[in-house]
Order: sequence, then C-alpha cells, then structure tokens
Amino acid sequence: MCSPNSRSVIHVADDAWYFAAGSEDAVRETAAVLGIRYRRLPDGSFNHSAVISLLDKDGMIVERADGLAAPLEPLTRRIENDTPSP
Repeated sequence: MCSPNSRSVIHVADDAWYFAAGSEDAVRETAAVLGIRYRRLPDGSFNHSAVISLLDKDGMIVERADGLAAPLEPLTRRIENDTPSP
C-alpha cells in the first residue's frame, strides 16, 4: 500500500498530473513498494524503470504496466470502468 506521509508534498501540474516529492527515505520506500528501480547518474539525473501503477483509493495497486512497450489497454479499461459517469 502507498500513502502520502507528513514528509510528502504533492504538486499539481494541471488537472491530469500529480507529482509527489518526499525525503530520500520516503522516495526509496515508495519506489520499493511500487517495484520501481532507480539510480542517480553522475550528472545528478536519474535512470529509472518505466512503470505505470494504478492505485485504488486505499493505495493498493490494481493495475500495472511495465516497460515502454507495455500495453496500456488494461489500465485505461480499468480507469474507464471505475470512473463514474458525469
């Protein structure tokens, strides 16, 4: 399960994207829970896994796409099925 803690900051880029920031320990723990591997490169940037994880309201992973070539249909279908109609 993933959940923001008091050390986390959520940044909203627009209505579709949310970015979270936290302490180094919080980022390492969240990456481990989500199965994301990363490493800092000498220039300060990061090399990381290409993973999209869809979490439910309780922070549990309900769908996942691994890699750049992963099909996104299961994710989009889950979002469409779980999103109430307006």
